[in-house]
Amino acid sequence: MSDEPEPEPDEEESERDQVIAMRYLALLVGGFPPEEACLLALDDGVDWHKAAEMIGAGCDPTLVVRILSST
Repeated sequence: MSDEPEPEPDEEESERDQVIAMRYLALLVGGFPPEEACLLALDDGVDWHKAAEMIGAGCDPTLVVRILSST
């Protein structure tokens, strides 16, 4: 057990927001339109590195979302 205190819920949410923003920006730079980038960035189950690889190989962004989305 660690002696460090548990993070406050606001701190955890802020960290998650930062992760989502980083994913979103990376997906935009990788060639995704904003809507598809947002859908993928919000989905914790998506391998966004794989998504960027697929878009780089010429796969349609909408199809990438359908293939990789966990919902």
